[in-house]
Amino acid sequence: MKKIYMALCLVTIYCNTDLLAQSNQPPVNEPDYNKPELFKSLPAKVIIPTGEINSLFLADRGGKISLSLTADPRNNLEGEIISITSKYGDSIRSVCIISSNFKGARLTISRLLGRDGITTYVGRMISFGNADVYEMDYSGQRFLFIKKNWYDLVNE
Repeated sequence: MKKIYMALCLVTIYCNTDLLAQSNQPPVNEPDYNKPELFKSLPAKVIIPTGEINSLFLADRGGKISLSLTADPRNNLEGEIISITSKYGDSIRSVCIISSNFKGARLTISRLLGRDGITTYVGRMISFGNADVYEMDYSGQRFLFIKKNWYDLVNE
């Protein structure tokens, strides 16, 4: 009787450890390195005039915009402002634009007013279905959009 009991215990332990090995789930989304590039026609670095960025914060929701990305007007970012938010007495102000000519791309820019009076800007132009994104950088009195790979910024 002890041998049957011991055999049942061993079979039960074996079955349970086998079930635990099955619980390791793969990631929800496997990286798709074959996504198409949306900003293929644009250079790796794009200089944006300061006045154009500041004008975005003066526009109204639903307003149409045109942001020059290169000297070629065919590469302008055309779109509509879908969201403008302000927090903490306007010390943080964000604008979200959906592009009409770069399908699926959204440009989000935030202006941050520090307690010391220094204004900083952060932003990204991103499309979830494409492999390339632009991240905004501010250096030497000018705004730059720097092209990056989707998986350099996002972990799925």
